[in-house]
Order: sequence, then structure tokens, then C-alpha cells
Amino acid sequence: MFILLGTSFIAFGLAFKEYVEFSPLIGWGFGLLCQLLALVFAIKWERDKNGN
Repeated sequence: MFILLGTSFIAFGLAFKEYVEFSPLIGWGFGLLCQLLALVFAIKWERDKNGN
């Protein structure tokens, strides 16, 4: 879920660069944040699955 949301933020940030000056930077920032959240939840899920 967060991976798809992250790529959407990046794509929309690049798409709106003609209308908003810093939209690529904002899109990449939110995209990176979403992908880091996805990584954290994946690691937590794997630990819970293994019983640690």
C-alpha cells in the first residue's frame, strides 16, 4: 500500500512541476517517506511472523 502511494507521490510531483515550483521536491520527499514506512512495516510484520 505504501509503495504504491510513494510512487504516486513521486509521479504527481513530477507531473505538476509546471504549476508548482517545488512539486518535484515535495513529491520525492513524500515518496521517500512512504517507502520508508513500507520498509518499517515489512520488517515489523516479518518479526511478528517469526515470533520475535
